[in-house]
Amino acid sequence: MKKLNNFGMKKRNLLILMILVGTNINAAIFIKTDKGYIKQTEELKGSLNNILKTLGYESNMYYTYSNSEKESDIRLVCFKNLTTDIICVFTENNVLDVREQEVKVYLSNFDFSNVYSTYSREEDLKEGIERKNLSIEFLAEALKIPYNINSKDTMLICNNFKYNLYFKEGYLCKFESSDGYNSSAKEFMEQNPDYFKIMKLFAQEYWGKDEEQIKNELNVQCEALYNIPDGFENEYLDRFSLKYGCYNFKIVSVLYYKDKITLREFKDICHSNVKFISTEIIEEQELYVYEYKNAFFAFLNDGTLATAVP
Repeated sequence: MKKLNNFGMKKRNLLILMILVGTNINAAIFIKTDKGYIKQTEELKGSLNNILKTLGYESNMYYTYSNSEKESDIRLVCFKNLTTDIICVFTENNVLDVREQEVKVYLSNFDFSNVYSTYSREEDLKEGIERKNLSIEFLAEALKIPYNINSKDTMLICNNFKYNLYFKEGYLCKFESSDGYNSSAKEFMEQNPDYFKIMKLFAQEYWGKDEEQIKNELNVQCEALYNIPDGFENEYLDRFSLKYGCYNFKIVSVLYYKDKITLREFKDICHSNVKFISTEIIEEQELYVYEYKNAFFAFLNDGTLATAVP
């Protein structure tokens, strides 16, 4: 199982982010073509964003990979968003040619789901909607989805990532999950498919064939996992271990990191394994106190969590 930390799956390489904010790049550029890598003879200056814009790609149309652990003349590889299709390669200035085998070696540790996460993917789609720059042609080609070139107001189904993509006047205007999972669950499913299956099995034992509740539980738990510090290394997880090696990430998030939860959500995520303790009157408010694994949760009349005590 891959260990998760609070930022690793959601943030791009810090070095690359520093490049994006405006550092001028001094490198040779090789464009990927059907005939191999062709050196860019026209001098391109400026930041990575400026260079890629000159090549026809806005900042939400590409992502990058840099492998500092490899001894190579290659410094950076740029990919078309949503794909593993290479746009170009940046190398040391004195490099005259780049061969396919060199790039393969450089990318030997490349993991698409790690480098370009679900979080990054959805942020790029949202930016595309705001900027109105993700055309139906660009996305259909990237995702290999057949489409009618004469239809500008339409919906495409992306089976790879389970999205419905909506277009108006030829540009992306909306997207939604087609499988019922939020971005956290999608990302975790891609990063840790085996453990995700275990979590799903645990949820199914309680919810039976209620797919909506099963998916809701996985959405809630995965989102909580990404929000708690240190992920699977979190110091409080063992206290809330469950069957099959699962954990109640949501309860850890509520107890120790001020996450919100309603009484109904509390009972659902704990599979009703909660104990009603008492009704208390505090500052003229009626509180309903429950216990779960020796932790106490007090709820108001409307089901809002008032306090939680580890």
